[in-house]
Amino acid sequence: MLVNKKYKIRLFFFLLSIIFCNFTRNYRHLYQTTMEVEEYRNKILDILLNAKDDEGKARLTEKAAHDLAEEFSDQELLDGMDFNTPKEVAEMLLDAGLE
Repeated sequence: MLVNKKYKIRLFFFLLSIIFCNFTRNYRHLYQTTMEVEEYRNKILDILLNAKDDEGKARLTEKAAHDLAEEFSDQELLDGMDFNTPKEVAEMLLDAGLE
């Protein structure tokens, strides 16, 4: 009987931790504002605008940089903000050859 009770308690706390993790993740996403996404996108744009080739010339025109910075939707950027820095995203866009 005691083993069964310990198992139920452990299972309860395990499920509670899963619920808490999901709640905090969703709560964080609800309150990450559009401004944060725009700031993140602007950092990506700055990196793209300052990207130079081997000769020191700009790799992209201003229009091409703006188009690349808009390649990901706000939701895609929001989902990736915890895992990728703006520099990493800009490098991915440059390496993808979307210019």
